[in-house]
Amino acid sequence: LASNMSDDELREYLEKKKGTLKQSIVKTHTTPNANMEIKTMSEREKLLNTVFIPAPSKKTAALFATDVLGIKQYNYTSDGVKKLSEKKVLSVMNYLNEAMLNHKRKTGIVPETIMLIHNGTQVGQGNANTDYLGGYDEKNNRMFIVADVYVKGIEEKSIKTYNDNKLASTESKYHLINHEMGHMVHKTRFPQSYDNAGNLILTYQEIKTIRDSLSTYPENEANGRNDIYVREVFAELWARIIDGEQLTDDLQNIFEKIKNHK
Repeated sequence: LASNMSDDELREYLEKKKGTLKQSIVKTHTTPNANMEIKTMSEREKLLNTVFIPAPSKKTAALFATDVLGIKQYNYTSDGVKKLSEKKVLSVMNYLNEAMLNHKRKTGIVPETIMLIHNGTQVGQGNANTDYLGGYDEKNNRMFIVADVYVKGIEEKSIKTYNDNKLASTESKYHLINHEMGHMVHKTRFPQSYDNAGNLILTYQEIKTIRDSLSTYPENEANGRNDIYVREVFAELWARIIDGEQLTDDLQNIFEKIKNHK
């Protein structure tokens, strides 16, 4: 059993929707924290390979994140978040867990730290505000989601508007997380490319391809700063890749150009 989960909590996940779970047949599995193959599936691996079931409580959702997904720190108890209803906070946590499970299945990658915060919280070098549903704090290598803004966004369907206006490169409900994970992957897996993004030159045609065939978000967000633009392009490309859509040759070339930039 996962170290911090009780038998009842694990059983709740595995039996809550009995008959609907589709467990993968896995001969070997590489654990996220070690290059070690195992021949049998533990309860943790079973949960990683089943249909996602929303947690019934915040505690259980946090245990899923830490014990099943392997996220080391999961902070959901800030004063501002506590002001939201249990139901609303739980909806955010389940969204995060489902999105992270999807990302982990496809890449094996999850952030070490996730924070649920409220509007106005100090994050890294600035404050979270109503323009942000979430973000990646590069200074501390952690993911955050603004719980009250997220809930408001879902209730007002602003995320759909975001997609309809070509600000997002996919229509996936996981787009926010996949985009921010793109920033984390860029920073941690391709640090030279991330740190030197400001001196990467994209041609007029490449910029037009990004605007017409990917997303208008990078250009809008960058406000003339090339380093921000390049990083946002990478994140939007990453989100599309994780969504399972094959990149066109032109977009694939742009992805490789950014990824290999020194």
